[in-house]
Amino acid sequence: MPVPAFASSPLGFTLTMRMDMLNESSLRKMELNERQILAVERVKVEGSITSGAYQSLTGVSAATAFRDLKALVDRGILEQVSPSRRNTRYVLRERPS
Repeated sequence: MPVPAFASSPLGFTLTMRMDMLNESSLRKMELNERQILAVERVKVEGSITSGAYQSLTGVSAATAFRDLKALVDRGILEQVSPSRRNTRYVLRERPS
């Protein structure tokens, strides 16, 4: 689950707990393939993934890794954060669309 948010006020405090919208069940409903689900789970744990790490994780070619990761970006789940193609990292978007 995402980290809860705490806020205090003179009258007390507020605890906000958000549901993990990218759990395995939700990802399956989005019709992601098994490789893409693995990638999202890896990003949730490690914070980011590269195309090379994706290839190692799933055993696919560079072209397939690019297509799978691009599909996750196009769906608004991941975001590309590195300026050069060679060192591109993918992270979770703040609010998946």
